[in-house]
Amino acid sequence: MDMRVHQCGQAMRDAVIAVIEAYHEAQCRIMDVEKKRIAAPVVGQFLKALKDELARLVPDTFVLLYDRQRLRHMVRYLSAISIRAQRGYTDLEKDRTRQGLVAPFIDQLNRMLASMDAATSTEKRMQVESFFWMIEEYKVSVFAQEVGTDGPVSAKRLKKLIGEIERMV
Repeated sequence: MDMRVHQCGQAMRDAVIAVIEAYHEAQCRIMDVEKKRIAAPVVGQFLKALKDELARLVPDTFVLLYDRQRLRHMVRYLSAISIRAQRGYTDLEKDRTRQGLVAPFIDQLNRMLASMDAATSTEKRMQVESFFWMIEEYKVSVFAQEVGTDGPVSAKRLKKLIGEIERMV
């Protein structure tokens, strides 16, 4: 048993390090764009949005929040943000168009979260969390296809999940 605990701890440590490295890479890509000192407000808004995504995905307590499986996915999400930072700077209009594909689902998620209260069932809470992660997968497919998603994801699938969640208590 002692060996399995050690191996499990080692695997968790490796997963955490991979997330920290991917987070650092994303921060560096964002800082590279900031160093270019572009005064355009849209560039500032773009960079702020990416920083907010990083903070939301990797809060200070991320090690306590996510299991090893989720940490593995986090590396892909962070890689997608890195790629988005680089591409967005090159073609901000294209990024804004792609963000337009994702924004309605983020808005829907925020409405779901705002409507939840103590009476919200555990099942619904779990589905809302699944919706959150499906949006992250959708972002990968929209902004950085080469990173690859963890299974099929599309606007149609997101809309279907919204319908299922809306029917829950």
